[in-house]
Amino acid sequence: MPRTASFFLIVSTLLASLANLAAARDTVVLNDAAVFFPQTALSVQPSQTAWRKVDDPKSPSGWRLEADHSVVAPDIEFPLNVEGIYDVYVGVYMPNSLTSGVHVRADNEPYFHFVKGWCDGKYPAYHETLYQTMDCTGRKLVFRQANAVCAYITHVKLVPRKSIPELPPATKETLGLSCTFHDYYFYGQRQGDVTSEAIVKSHELYGLTELVFCCGRSVLTYETKIGTPHKPETKRPRTGLLAKCGREQRPLGKAIAAAKARGIKLSGRLSMNCHYHGSYENALTSRFVLDNPHMHAKRKNGSVDNHRMCYGYPEVRAERVAILREMVELGCDHLFLDCRRYMPMTQWGDPLVESFQKKYGVDPKTLEEDNELWQNWLRHRAGFFTTVLRDLKKTLKDMGREDVTVTIRVYAVPIAKTLEQGAEIDVFIKEALIDRIVLGEKDSRDVAEEYLDLVQGTGVKVLGCMNVHGAAMAGPEHHTSGVWPGAMYHTPDIAKIAEATDALYEMGVDGMAFYETDEGCRYPRLRELFIACRNPQALKEYRRKLDREAAERLAAEFGNVTFRHAVTPEITASVGPIDAKPQYAVEKAIDGDPNTHYISARGCCRPGGPGCTVTLAFDEPTTIDRLAILSRDYHGSHLAPRKLVVKYDSRRDVETGRRLTVFKRRLSDQANVSASRDQTAANPYGGRARRVEKRRYRGVDVGMTYSRFPPTKTTSDTSIVHFE
Repeated sequence: MPRTASFFLIVSTLLASLANLAAARDTVVLNDAAVFFPQTALSVQPSQTAWRKVDDPKSPSGWRLEADHSVVAPDIEFPLNVEGIYDVYVGVYMPNSLTSGVHVRADNEPYFHFVKGWCDGKYPAYHETLYQTMDCTGRKLVFRQANAVCAYITHVKLVPRKSIPELPPATKETLGLSCTFHDYYFYGQRQGDVTSEAIVKSHELYGLTELVFCCGRSVLTYETKIGTPHKPETKRPRTGLLAKCGREQRPLGKAIAAAKARGIKLSGRLSMNCHYHGSYENALTSRFVLDNPHMHAKRKNGSVDNHRMCYGYPEVRAERVAILREMVELGCDHLFLDCRRYMPMTQWGDPLVESFQKKYGVDPKTLEEDNELWQNWLRHRAGFFTTVLRDLKKTLKDMGREDVTVTIRVYAVPIAKTLEQGAEIDVFIKEALIDRIVLGEKDSRDVAEEYLDLVQGTGVKVLGCMNVHGAAMAGPEHHTSGVWPGAMYHTPDIAKIAEATDALYEMGVDGMAFYETDEGCRYPRLRELFIACRNPQALKEYRRKLDREAAERLAAEFGNVTFRHAVTPEITASVGPIDAKPQYAVEKAIDGDPNTHYISARGCCRPGGPGCTVTLAFDEPTTIDRLAILSRDYHGSHLAPRKLVVKYDSRRDVETGRRLTVFKRRLSDQANVSASRDQTAANPYGGRARRVEKRRYRGVDVGMTYSRFPPTKTTSDTSIVHFE
């Protein structure tokens, strides 16, 4: 055998042996609290200066370390004592839905990452959250307490890997729109201002190609010299950390430096018309807004909109441009103008109305929408906001920074509607005032093609945007309770986000933005989604994986029970109690098809809520063998509809001839679903009719894990199922 071939054979054999050795390594669970260093930082008694070690028989390790938000505990080290590459999981404890977690970094890494549990509504909970895949040889983990939330550690788990996985090639741009206020409020660090660096680290670990760093809305969340820095609030003392760091540290400068060091693109984001006047003790409202009430926007009826300013005033336009200039001077190479917070950009302010009247001789308030001058009015007033972008372009040219890119985010509505809201998208593109358009923060499939057609051949990119902080929870709100209770959000619907992103990629968008990744990049289950969104092929494979997992869960939950629906139903919904949206998405059907959606996904049936109605209308005769309801988690309890109404046009079961009646479920006085059928009769799900588990929320019985109803068959022309 030639010497060269022999050499390669030896090398190949050696590599194969090493791979087999790596694969043969066992998962390691490190649960000895005695190895934490220094041991003086641990105490078995409550202490204001140490982590408390608590015996906990339910914990995987039999103990947990905890540091309450009132405690100031030192950093502690945890040696891994292994060799090779591992997935490093941190065991965390979640006693309730409030934000809890711990900062962690490898001792050879400069930046921390905040890890927490899954926020799945089941508390208390013990979770293992992936920190990162790394070479653990000779390494230690360093744990740090968060600024104002409870920190818990239960153990560390190491899962062997052959190599550190590479991210999929980034053929699409994936932007993380992080809220700096949330980052400092929830995840700030007391021991030195390294929060900005941690923001960058979290976006790196979650595979996003760009961090959109929030520089402010009205007050500013960076080291400004010309604007109003963030102000502390008396009712929310946690806000003091951001206010202090904004004055004494360099939040934006540090984030820019960290992003360049980690190879991540960073854009500086400024909300263009969101001033919170009269809210939050005016701590979120700038001095410029407070000192110039005559420049507040006005509605058509003449009332003052003091949450927005009127761009008809040169001073208002100059204030925004000056802030953007300062951001560039501090190192921002990319600007993100966020009109989604909040449109309309222009309304009915005096300068807008008076200048139009002077030019056209008509008071625009007298115009109807079918008047030939109506479009002139919309263009006229929107032109004042367009002037902001023109002034910005001139400013960048004067600075010698024409290389700075400009992205604008607007509502995901038709272009004509965007004009009504004060943004001339076509003019922005024609005059090369922008480089990218980001559409809203919800599914934009119904309007994306219109924007893609508009930018064709111009070089301007179009990106979708999805909200990843989930649906708002009910309960005491953060601005009235004095102390923000913590986790405000339910689990985001990852399957729906993946489905919408996949469809937008097929339409040709250049990437996706994800809104409020301050929360999203600390939520473990979003990590794989963000990484998959880097290119369409990876995303499709990820969606197939989700479908397989969904089918496995259904099979495990319902055994050999099958659910068949002959046609896809038409779904309608009424207004619900939480965010007053006219339409709601619905949960997945229990028919083996994870892409079909049937059950209401909102908290409409929460205690005290008026509920909502979801109608399933079948367009042709349909056989429904079985019907199942899945509940929704709410603050650790499981909610089901308060009332379920099943109606059939035939009014009779075709097999027995018996009349079908209404199934009902009431929160306060019923533990199980009542029906006209004999509840003690044989049940296709096994034995007697299932009694539903009662759970309590604030003294109210709130529902069931799930309920199953007897099989029913109908040959009616239309079958309708109402969930109320």
